[in-house]
Amino acid sequence: MSSSISRRRLLQAAGATAAASATGSFIGSSPARAAIPPARADIGVSAHPFELGQVRLTASRWLDNQDRTRNYLRFV
Repeated sequence: MSSSISRRRLLQAAGATAAASATGSFIGSSPARAAIPPARADIGVSAHPFELGQVRLTASRWLDNQDRTRNYLRFV
């Protein structure tokens, strides 16, 4: 085991442990391998990965903040 644990790995282990202990399946199984069935099997996966180039911000405070940050970084 490495001396440095990533934040992602720590949260994965904590989540798996919490899920396993909540369902009572912690004894006799590895918490990292505990599987939780989907809430509704008829829906399936509703989130899929996509390229960041497919995202566009419309006129909003987030676009204003992005432009402000970009202008500052160009200035620096």
